[in-house]
Amino acid sequence: MRKKPKVYVYMFLSYIMMLVIPVFTGMLIYGYSWRAICRQAERMNGIILEMMQRELDSRMSDVQKAAVQLSMNTEVQRVAVVKGKISGNYQMNLYYLYNDLQAIKLSEDFIDDIFVYFPNSQMVCSLAGNMSAQLFYELYYKNEGNSYETFLESLEGFHYSDVECYRKPDGTPAMFLTMSSLGSSIKNPAATIVISVEFSRLQERASSMKDDESMRAYIVGERMRIPLNEEGDPPYEITYENLETGNSMETGENGERIMVSVAPSETMEWKYVSMIPARTLETDAKGIQILSVAGLFICGIVGFGLSGYMTRKNYNPLKSLIESFRKYGNTDIGRNDNVYQWLHDQMDVFFQKHIDAEKLIRANRKQLRNYYLYQLLCQYEEVPEKELEKYTISFSHDYNAVVLFELKERRLEEENVLRRFIIKNIFEEMCREYFNVEIVEMGEKVAAIANLPENTMNYMGLLKEQVENLQVMTEESFHFQCLAYMGTAQKGQSGIHTSYLQACELEPYSALLDTDLVVYDDVKNRQRQYDYPFETEQKILNAIEAGDAKTAGELIAQVFDRNLSGQTSADVYRYLVYDMVGTLLRGANPDGWAVSQAMSAYIRGNYNGPFVQDIRYLEQYYTMDEQKETPQVWGDHNGKAHRLPPVTPTTEESTELASITNELNTYRDEMILKFIFGDESLDNFDEYVQNLENMGLSRALEIQNAALERYNAR
Repeated sequence: MRKKPKVYVYMFLSYIMMLVIPVFTGMLIYGYSWRAICRQAERMNGIILEMMQRELDSRMSDVQKAAVQLSMNTEVQRVAVVKGKISGNYQMNLYYLYNDLQAIKLSEDFIDDIFVYFPNSQMVCSLAGNMSAQLFYELYYKNEGNSYETFLESLEGFHYSDVECYRKPDGTPAMFLTMSSLGSSIKNPAATIVISVEFSRLQERASSMKDDESMRAYIVGERMRIPLNEEGDPPYEITYENLETGNSMETGENGERIMVSVAPSETMEWKYVSMIPARTLETDAKGIQILSVAGLFICGIVGFGLSGYMTRKNYNPLKSLIESFRKYGNTDIGRNDNVYQWLHDQMDVFFQKHIDAEKLIRANRKQLRNYYLYQLLCQYEEVPEKELEKYTISFSHDYNAVVLFELKERRLEEENVLRRFIIKNIFEEMCREYFNVEIVEMGEKVAAIANLPENTMNYMGLLKEQVENLQVMTEESFHFQCLAYMGTAQKGQSGIHTSYLQACELEPYSALLDTDLVVYDDVKNRQRQYDYPFETEQKILNAIEAGDAKTAGELIAQVFDRNLSGQTSADVYRYLVYDMVGTLLRGANPDGWAVSQAMSAYIRGNYNGPFVQDIRYLEQYYTMDEQKETPQVWGDHNGKAHRLPPVTPTTEESTELASITNELNTYRDEMILKFIFGDESLDNFDEYVQNLENMGLSRALEIQNAALERYNAR
């Protein structure tokens, strides 16, 4: 490529044009800067105020919902009718109510305190415990400006989402949201629910949204004014009645001009107010004026010098880029090739290789992540924390509990895959608010590892509740049922394997209990109310090990004869059957395999496959005539005529096909879930199909067809 003298002139003129355009643009912008700043300040002030309104309204709406939930609480209704001293069964009601308060406080970090006042008994149930109203006031809410009588008077009236300001004994200002219980009359409320929110929590939320330190914000109601910053009183007197929605320019008591924005709350009876001094806007305008003049001057001096320098230095700005592709791409440009087209082709190849490499890395990371989860479930060895962090596996708390999910009815494999996909995503979304859950597929099952802060009934009950919610949602919204086996919470990584083994042991109990959810504690920790001593169980195990079926049968019959006295309840008899089944499984499974693994040593009924299962298993397991006809239907087909033979793409085709299918599968899984949940309209299905085409679906089919043609030509 020879240098041409005119190139210098053209490039110099191009740099001059690039300099002239921003110069004139800057002069036009400067003329409108002041008005633009004022309008932008009004918009930003309104936007920030709207953000405050939405955030605080959302938080207060959650607090209001918690108050409504407690007003309809069964324990509150039961204790509210008690007059005088609370004793007997009502103490248990208070205990249950205390647990409900703790659960609400745990789920709502915006709440500072919750308590329920019962006028008939002068008692208070709070996060600190159950005590008399007098003692509760003395310990937590006594201050010089509010006597005990005034405190009771504010609680005994009828309330519905009433808000009052209150000052704690340490001087901390707080806000009370009060709500009378369900069934309360206006004159005689049965109970009063009080939720306390400190001013500091409101101020923290508001401060995180402030765009300027000079901005002041307030919440103004008919009987209160809450500052959302540390500046205290506003620069001029404001009241709820004289605040009009919108933006306005007001004058403070010291004569300073202030831009004021007002927005009403959508959930509470108050208004949000923000104030910005006009001097802040004037400072910004002066700064723009100075920067514009200085910028024009600098552009005039530096631009001309830079234009000449760049013209001399960068005669061919693409030269270094072309040399790099020649060096590292092992390719060279032909004498008659177009430089720009050649460079464009090289960049396409480079970025395509980069994209393919990233896709392969993402696919490998997903497989390794599932491998480590599988290792935690199936082995006692602990995996180093650094290895888990690489693949975003986190167990931040000490205790872990495993839940196994299994489809109650199995259909075509594609439908089963979709159902397991639904179970994984819905259960993870349900638990995200309470604790972290790691989920992995284990063949036909889905294993969920719930990481719990404590091994308490509250957290295990919460986990059980989420499992039940999942089962209800899958049945009502997706029309299929799933079984769940829930192990106990165990400490540390090694406890994951222990909890997993417990969950595996529960598989046979689902059919025996006729329930879709089996909890290890419910099955194993029942108090025995039947006569089945350990010595008898050991004799049965020894007989099974020795192959003496007759002796084992006689011992089993003796156990049932001793317990079938006519006075044994159905539940107790059922647990005896469970215990006996456990004995038989241990005798047939001395190596401690999982239930499905132990059963597979004797039968094939509990596994899917292209074979006729044991007819006795089918006759007992299937209940519908259509199901019993499946062996005949299965065998009457021409599947071989439609089955793809074992084709073998070339090495290059395999790499390209893997890259395309990984991206297609990821996109397909995401869109299927969006269509199911309604996040994506079915009107966009044609666009979804077109996107699959754009992502290389036709190319993937072309590769497969080419491989099939080579196979047929052999």
